[in-house]
Amino acid sequence: MSSFRSDSSPKWVYGCLVLIALGFGCSKADPPADKSRRGKAVPVTIATVVQKDMPLEVDTFGTAQSKASVTIKAKVTQAIQEVHFKEGDLIPRGGLLFTLDSRPYRVALEQARAALSRDKTLAAGAQVDLQRATRLLEEKLLAQSEFDKVKTNSDSLLETAKVDQAAIDAAQINLDNCRITSPIEGRAGKVLVHAGNLVNANDTALVMINQIKPMDVYFSLPQAELDRVRSYQAKGQLEVSVAIPDDPGHPMKGPLTFLNNLVDTSNGTIELGATLPNQDERLWPGRYVLVHLALTVQHGVLVVPTKAVVTSSLGQSVFVVKKDRTVEQRMIKVDRARGEETVIASGLEASELVVTDGQLQLEDGTPVEVNSSEANTATPGQDDKGANP
Repeated sequence: MSSFRSDSSPKWVYGCLVLIALGFGCSKADPPADKSRRGKAVPVTIATVVQKDMPLEVDTFGTAQSKASVTIKAKVTQAIQEVHFKEGDLIPRGGLLFTLDSRPYRVALEQARAALSRDKTLAAGAQVDLQRATRLLEEKLLAQSEFDKVKTNSDSLLETAKVDQAAIDAAQINLDNCRITSPIEGRAGKVLVHAGNLVNANDTALVMINQIKPMDVYFSLPQAELDRVRSYQAKGQLEVSVAIPDDPGHPMKGPLTFLNNLVDTSNGTIELGATLPNQDERLWPGRYVLVHLALTVQHGVLVVPTKAVVTSSLGQSVFVVKKDRTVEQRMIKVDRARGEETVIASGLEASELVVTDGQLQLEDGTPVEVNSSEANTATPGQDDKGANP
């Protein structure tokens, strides 16, 4: 009987015992969910939500252009005798650029002066004859026809003297035009015609002068911005800040001086312009620049560092450090970003602390440890006086 029981024991009994043992062992191996991760403080850097005045700006790019650009040409046909500047020189207003061969005009001037002197002498003699003829006519000793001849000769010589004076003026103008000067202050470009070459009047360009101080900057905005720009412009002068891409930390400022009178239908933009003193000549004609058009200043808005804002599929949020040194992920509404600063429309209050670095390791309730080497704000858990609560 006993051997029968031993051979006939059901095998499923042993299987159940094995499964029970395995299940008991697995249940003991399971750790508490997330307990170890939540217990470790995550190092972060933080910043304070500040309330301050922020300019409302429109950012775009533009191009520097000379306020005045002059192509220098000769007004008379003569050969160039001398070039009086070097390429790239700063030329003052009225500065001498070229001298042309003036000898033909000096000769013409002397001839005109001699003709004037001769005709003035003849006109003076004719005036004496006219006075004598007038007395004789009054005394009935001279016929009217003879008197008319004398008067006509006198008048003709007076007019000839005027023609001579005009010839002198013309010769003097031609002589003066042999000295070519700059009508503006600016930088000289490349010399296009050198000494010894014959130039034709009002034909050949000799050099281009570009005014550098002041300098204009032109830029375009979408036509949707037109009404907003005009509304703020009606309240006062708008200021434009211009920066060079390689040196954005040193902007130059000047007033908005130009708003085009039409919209470019090809791209739906409106052109604007600003004038800057450019005393250090950092702006150069044709240079690409960054433009910030300041429309107004918003007073007392909430501002956080831009790197504190986290963007996800749910929207934009920040991690707020609470007094118990844990964080709360809070959804916010961003008004606009301006470089390294972001203006917050809603979701935060002034003096709250937000995480600026280390957000990837955070979620609601995560304890944090402030990196004191980078934090520039109060330690979380302190009141306004700096004492721990």
